[in-house]
Amino acid sequence: MNIGKYVQILVLLWSTAIPVFSSDCDCDGFKKTEVLFVQQVHAGNRPAMLELYNKVKAQNSPLCAIYAINLQAQLALFDGHIDSAKLLLAKEHRLLMESGCEKKTFLYNERQLAYIAYLTEDKEGTLKHLFNVADICEQNKDTLQQVTALLNISSIVNVIGDFERQIEILNKTQRLVEQIPNRGYEGNISTAYTDAYRTAFDKTNKDIYKQKFIEWARKNLEYNRNDERIPNKVRAYQNCALAELYNNSFRSSLLYADSSLLVGKGTLPPFSLSNTYSILAGAHSSLGNHAQAKIFADSALSCAKQTGMTGTIVTAYETMQEILEKAGNYKEAYQILKIQTALQDSVNNIETFEKARELELQYNKVKNEKEISELEQQKEISALNIKYLIAVVVSLILVALVLFVLYRQKTLKDKQYILETEQRLQRARINPHFFFNTLGSIQSFTLTENDSFKVSSYLGKYARMMRQTLESSYNELVSIDNEIDFLRNYLELESLRQPNKFEHEIEADPNVETEELLIPSMILQPFIENSLEHGFKGISYKGIITVSFSVRENSVHISITDNGTKNSASSHKDYPSRAMQITRDRLYLLNRQYNSNAVFTIQDNEAQGKTVNITLPILYEQLP
Repeated sequence: MNIGKYVQILVLLWSTAIPVFSSDCDCDGFKKTEVLFVQQVHAGNRPAMLELYNKVKAQNSPLCAIYAINLQAQLALFDGHIDSAKLLLAKEHRLLMESGCEKKTFLYNERQLAYIAYLTEDKEGTLKHLFNVADICEQNKDTLQQVTALLNISSIVNVIGDFERQIEILNKTQRLVEQIPNRGYEGNISTAYTDAYRTAFDKTNKDIYKQKFIEWARKNLEYNRNDERIPNKVRAYQNCALAELYNNSFRSSLLYADSSLLVGKGTLPPFSLSNTYSILAGAHSSLGNHAQAKIFADSALSCAKQTGMTGTIVTAYETMQEILEKAGNYKEAYQILKIQTALQDSVNNIETFEKARELELQYNKVKNEKEISELEQQKEISALNIKYLIAVVVSLILVALVLFVLYRQKTLKDKQYILETEQRLQRARINPHFFFNTLGSIQSFTLTENDSFKVSSYLGKYARMMRQTLESSYNELVSIDNEIDFLRNYLELESLRQPNKFEHEIEADPNVETEELLIPSMILQPFIENSLEHGFKGISYKGIITVSFSVRENSVHISITDNGTKNSASSHKDYPSRAMQITRDRLYLLNRQYNSNAVFTIQDNEAQGKTVNITLPILYEQLP
């Protein structure tokens, strides 16, 4: 049993950065901006993050433009888009390579790559990028940053379980710390040494490592007892509680564990609670309080499942199994051990299987003795036959369920393929009458206007819109800029076809990243066409269509307003209803793909016309 090996390294990743650079490899003040940005990340203030990002992006420096991508990646990460963050960081790395700047400019990129690798439990990738950070700091003689990177590396090495390597890294770190005046690193280093020797004892069961662990756990509490950071104090009390448990001082272990809960004051995350409850369960079990131990073991397992971390869940199951075994409940202990074994990576570990076999034999022995004393031989055979029959029936039901699920999945995939194909055809479709009428209007314009430049311009717009229409059948998503360009071409050609019939305006808020934000292609055209063909039909005044784009509440909002008649939605039932249904289907697929809540509504204006409001998720352009 152990406290668990995943540690919080995010705070360590964001410490002091490298000083600014020169020439094109210089971005004034980015160090301070990035620190402020991280503070806003912790505060959850996305508008402030976006403001800092735009501030860096607007600076007239090649390196600032590259560093702005780093902040954009952090924004994507804040929104939960890890894949987009990876692509953005890959782009930043490529641009840094092409810039020819010194290696120290890669610091922020390597730090973010290390953090993403840590989030995705890629231990090797985390170590690779952290070693790069440490190397950059060493080359620039930035001892503070180097110590921070080495402590991060120590934490990941502890997760891997290579305690010998971790102790070597800590010894090197200790020597570096001795060179720093007023260093204040004793608490972090003592925590790392405590973790290293705990891992060493867990893997080898040698008394020398146990004594080292107990010694460093007490030092760790001494250094962190007055630390203002609650997690550090809680962890120090947990280490002492576990050390006393290893030292067979069970009542002292209970006191330290209770202190960790008292210091946390109900704010401990599930991971930390699971550790403390596991220690309390072990101490009570060793004192013979099996009922109380079972309660704490249940709490530890419940909290562990909330973390979603396999290592923590396995540890909680291990605690539960030990508690049940000490209480003599071999049947339930055996069942728990089977679950634990299935979760562990080392499924073929000999010791685990030997222990499982031992518990299985003990369980069978207790079971047989009970059956011999309570049942006759014939009743036992009948009971077993019933069990076999139930097993066969259950197996048949499971097979039937599997076949049904497979058939259901195939049916859903076929329906989705048909729906996607239909939507592609719809995106490629603009009313053919529009194309023929537009060509006729251009022909008339050619005959009546002796202006070859205007004729050429209209033909160019017509060809461009035809190309955009065809391309949209292959591109599910386009940038807002591309969609605006398409709509302007479409509306200008409609103005030629219906001169002096209507005016249009397309606007976007300044905070909308029109070049990078993506929306479904041609999602607006059916609504605008409905306004032109039916909303403005028969009106005696000039129609006005306004299209606006904005970003609020982590969503893209689009509004289409006209001043036509209010019955436009029902004046042509075939096309609008079909187009609206296909739009709903497209948004449904979009929501399934991106786990979003895209939706559109149509409402009557107070005076004249209608307003269409569309809400879409924030999606960024996928980078190569």
